[in-house]
Amino acid sequence: MRIIKVPFPDVAFYEKTRLASQDPDQLTLQKGSTLLFLRNPTGYNVNDYIVIEAFESDSAEIIQIMDVDPSSHMFDLSTPTLEDHSIGVVVVKTPYNKVKIYRGTSTDLTTHTEITDSPFRLRADNAYTYVYDMTGTNADYYSYKFIRTLTMEDNTELAVDVQTLFTESDYDSVLTVKNLKDWFMFGLDLTDDDGYPFPNSMFAFAIRAAIDSLEKTLMVKIKPTQIVSEWHDYYRQEYQDFAFIQLNNWPIIFDNTKNWPEQGGMQVTLRYPTAQSDITFPKEWYQVRAERGHVHLVPTSGSLSQIMIGKGGDYLTFVFRGYDWMPNLWHIDYWAGFPQGQCPNDIIGIIGKMACFYPLNIAGDLVGGIAIASKSIGVDGLSQSINTTSSPENAGYSARLRQYERELKIEIPRLIAYYKSFRMSVC
Repeated sequence: MRIIKVPFPDVAFYEKTRLASQDPDQLTLQKGSTLLFLRNPTGYNVNDYIVIEAFESDSAEIIQIMDVDPSSHMFDLSTPTLEDHSIGVVVVKTPYNKVKIYRGTSTDLTTHTEITDSPFRLRADNAYTYVYDMTGTNADYYSYKFIRTLTMEDNTELAVDVQTLFTESDYDSVLTVKNLKDWFMFGLDLTDDDGYPFPNSMFAFAIRAAIDSLEKTLMVKIKPTQIVSEWHDYYRQEYQDFAFIQLNNWPIIFDNTKNWPEQGGMQVTLRYPTAQSDITFPKEWYQVRAERGHVHLVPTSGSLSQIMIGKGGDYLTFVFRGYDWMPNLWHIDYWAGFPQGQCPNDIIGIIGKMACFYPLNIAGDLVGGIAIASKSIGVDGLSQSINTTSSPENAGYSARLRQYERELKIEIPRLIAYYKSFRMSVC
């Protein structure tokens, strides 16, 4: 079985408005409603699809418009609403309502064919639409294409996006957009001047950038990363010490019940230049010290044990010739990083604080309006003044960012020292 996580398509917030009501006492649009009122009907047409409520909120849903009366701001819906919605929530037009999933044996999209039960309805209450392919394998490649259909039931295509190759998002295994908002931005107004939420793609980019930056700083892998054909030189002394190999990336994700290229799988191969074929050692031989990137090959009973004691024929003829070194003999395939849900909390904390700088620098500039430090209004002797923290050197969330900056100056050197001890122990 394979799980395909399709992100919700980026939506341009040009056609955006809010849920309204003709009755000033009405506070909620009840579940099962087929009629709604919008504050601004401009840009909305028959057969358009709209998202009611902010993306990723529990009650967000996609509904199709069947009829529009712009003069009264009234909209007839194709199907009843599935959730209750508070008057005043965000309503955004979305260009697509479904996604088609394709499967193939290579990255060539022209060879991919649509899987059973496709297309699938997009989920607005989650950052991803999860599609489960019960017959998929780890050797399969997937692609997807967003579409807008005539109705939710009729899959006649009215609009089609470009077909995109699906790639696994390993960043989510470290920190999700939802957790970033809940743990590090709680209580902050993450909307623009009109109250519309910032796009999730902005937060997702901030997480990716923070993880990539911290990986370079610590010189370790954080997200699960597939390492293919890492080359290592042969040294006779290390070979005699049960073929000791120090991998370039750590920590290692290793599970001897998994086969390469499954996550947790590993493959150690000898590639001698004059040999007719490579030799791959059985995974039962692998002795791994995951946190330091150490691999030893310890023979077990079987026909290949002779290779490790120097009777491997043309594979290791250089052993008998007395060669102490030979370049690029070992080829290792493995996974590095922290498995899903096992990333240390101190690393997650640093990533979350680093990721806050991208969106909060933008959000801080919008507090009270762009480049506005104060504003006031007066009518017939009544006045109101609002002062913000905005200035040439400060923005709305400068206080929180400076606090995070102070914490990072303490926490990052501490982690560097911790992982530097690992590097020194293997040199």
